Amino acid sequence: MGCGERCMLISFYIITFGFMVLGAALLGLGIYIRTNGNGLDIVVDTSWHTAAYLMIAIGVMVFLISLLGCLGAVRKSTCLLGTYLSCMIAIFIVELAGAIYAGINRTAVESTIRNKFSTEVKDSYGQPQKNAITTGIDQIQTLFQCCGIDSPFNWTNSKWSNSKPVGNYGPPVPDSCCKMEMPNCGTNPANHYNETIFTEAIYQQGCYIKIRDLISNNIAIAIAILATFGCLQLKGLAYRSGV
Repeated sequence: MGCGERCMLISFYIITFGFMVLGAALLGLGIYIRTNGNGLDIVVDTSWHTAAYLMIAIGVMVFLISLLGCLGAVRKSTCLLGTYLSCMIAIFIVELAGAIYAGINRTAVESTIRNKFSTEVKDSYGQPQKNAITTGIDQIQTLFQCCGIDSPFNWTNSKWSNSKPVGNYGPPVPDSCCKMEMPNCGTNPANHYNETIFTEAIYQQGCYIKIRDLISNNIAIAIAILATFGCLQLKGLAYRSGV
């Protein structure tokens, strides 16, 4: 084996190993998004879950196909390497389409979050047979340390708050809006005596911006991983073509 061929083979191994690492990263991100919703299921549509499953599927495929490429290189099998390159071209096309779709639909996802969260806060929280939604909103507000969509005052016209006593300042809010865990702190008149006390006791930032940032960051990470995949794949194809 000549020096040039040896260098090309080493480069191929390095790039293929990079595929394996990024495949594992994409798999991990997809699993994280799907299993760590923390109430996000109530404010995102099925496309979010579809994206997570797509990341998992692509991650697994890239990892396994990379192993196939290494095996083909070791055995110098034209058939295995041809299959590897064909699969990588197909995955590159899927990744490119996925990255474009994610970028284009980011605004639509954010709009869906606001609309669904607003509807659930106003109409579903605390209502009979809506326990999953109630629990989901509580999880979101506790995890992100937020209250309402844009502020605690989004609870003013909700069905839940209309059944609660009104204090001097601010609307009744769920206990998950409270900075300290205390029974009935969100409806306790003492925490609604004036603006200062209300501000000290209740989270003032809305949940929408925090959820939006989380999802936007995950989309950005996914796009970055897909873009890196694409660059490595093009480089790998060039090496195997003798460029």
